Amino acid sequence: MAKESIFQNSGFKTKNEAFIAGQKAYEEYQNVGCKIEAFMSYGDYLDYWMREYFEINYKYSTAKRYKESFGNIKKELGNYKLPSLMSYILNQALLKPLYLATINVVKKWIGRIRG
Repeated sequence: MAKESIFQNSGFKTKNEAFIAGQKAYEEYQNVGCKIEAFMSYGDYLDYWMREYFEINYKYSTAKRYKESFGNIKKELGNYKLPSLMSYILNQALLKPLYLATINVVKKWIGRIRG
């Protein structure tokens, strides 16, 4: 059996040209089927969702509580673009309060031990 050889000719003069073309192709791949709204920040999306869906379908007091809760979420995740939110980023944001609470508990224990 003959070995199948894989030969790719990129047609680019330099590695830099190939890299730039690759970045352009990747951006086009990311934009396929996406609306402009998909590239808004997570904080803007929460505001949009609250205004267009939540405030219409729920009572005022419930919407007010959610808006207050969104303030904390927007501090941590509000600057990220929607497509860039990955599970790692969400996991870090969710674990941060637990991490800080654990540090405070340990500090209190150390304070009690030292007396």
